[in-house]
Amino acid sequence: MKYSLIVMAMVAALATGTMAKEGTGAAGTEPAKKEMTAEQKAEHTAKMLERIKSKDEALYKELVALKESDPAAFQAKMTELRKKRHADGGKGKGGEKAKDCPSTVK
Repeated sequence: MKYSLIVMAMVAALATGTMAKEGTGAAGTEPAKKEMTAEQKAEHTAKMLERIKSKDEALYKELVALKESDPAAFQAKMTELRKKRHADGGKGKGGEKAKDCPSTVK
């Protein structure tokens, strides 16, 4: 009986430690977000621009011109568009908008 309690305590301690490392067991922790490489960011931006081109030619031309003249303003505008798209439900699994989202297409 005494040994079974010790074994159960050891199993609980190991399981809790493993879950905490993965960020799944401890309250308030989330798994670390992976950083995108510069190449992945460029690919993501290119896919987003292609999607914009197919839907709104004027916005596409404006963004391309902005990219050439002021790269910082271009990045700010793209960030704004991404936030708007995600706030409108553009990111997620299975939704109609999610099907063409570059982050969900492989």
